Amino acid sequence: MRIVSGSARGLKLLSLDGDNTRPTTDRVKEALFSIIQFNIYDSVVLDLFSGSGALGLEALSRGAKHCDFVDNHKPACDIIEQNLKRAKLESKGELHFKEAKDFLCNCSKKYDIIFLDPPYNKGLCSWAINEICNLSLIKDNGIFVCETSAEEIIDVKNAKRKEYGKIAVTVIKREELPV
Repeated sequence: MRIVSGSARGLKLLSLDGDNTRPTTDRVKEALFSIIQFNIYDSVVLDLFSGSGALGLEALSRGAKHCDFVDNHKPACDIIEQNLKRAKLESKGELHFKEAKDFLCNCSKKYDIIFLDPPYNKGLCSWAINEICNLSLIKDNGIFVCETSAEEIIDVKNAKRKEYGKIAVTVIKREELPV
């Protein structure tokens, strides 16, 4: 797993051993970033359920202004911190060792891009999208990028969904969601 493009291109990212995280493959990462490439520059990003931080780090490498990384697993947070330093992006990233719900309920920022890559098949993407919209934490022209198992469906009209084997990536524009 590496950073695919931008200022830290080619950097091999550290990841956790075991089943607690599923690093996004380079192939999936390249595909999803090609979909959102024109939304990244100067954006404020949230990487919720961060794992190794690969999605937020990729966004920072490609020109995002800031990324909040949120994960409730201390070893994952330690890996994110190391990856930020290795990529020389620590001034643009902020790490939050918290449960997603606690972070969202205490957040006052509005985001341009929100990455959601929670544990699969638990309905957490749909929950997070609803929670984020109810709390007005995404800009009107913001986007959600959700990585789920291919079995999990996020029922949103006009969402862009692509499957890559057992993984699905769904991109949802805020303007397409009911208020």
